[in-house]
Amino acid sequence: MRTDESIPITIDQWIAQARDNGEALRFLLQNYHPSNRQPGPRKNQDYITAPNAERACAAIRSRIRADFQGNAVEKFNHALESKDWRTINSLLNDAWFGVPESVTAWGIRGFREAVALIEEPPDEGQSLEAI
Repeated sequence: MRTDESIPITIDQWIAQARDNGEALRFLLQNYHPSNRQPGPRKNQDYITAPNAERACAAIRSRIRADFQGNAVEKFNHALESKDWRTINSLLNDAWFGVPESVTAWGIRGFREAVALIEEPPDEGQSLEAI
């Protein structure tokens, strides 16, 4: 995590952050990306604290599941290798919708790391070589 919020993050820094948190992000994608998650709550795992938001997310999950082709973890690995931050960001956004609408979401492995990346996209005009 960066401490100086006044300097925009570069694509290289964003990718490095994704790489550094790769195992946790892979866990999130494997367990919560809508292509891997079956419809409905999972017994004893999804304690829903925002039922209306959960219903909205369930509809979005269904659309993601219908439109998504391939394996989310494999796509993540390929995008990480090719420094395709947009694909990684899209995968993490999809996984965010797969996470139950609950205060317990912050305890899910990889969720906090995914949110940090989603909330701070890189400045496409900069690279580490330019700094």
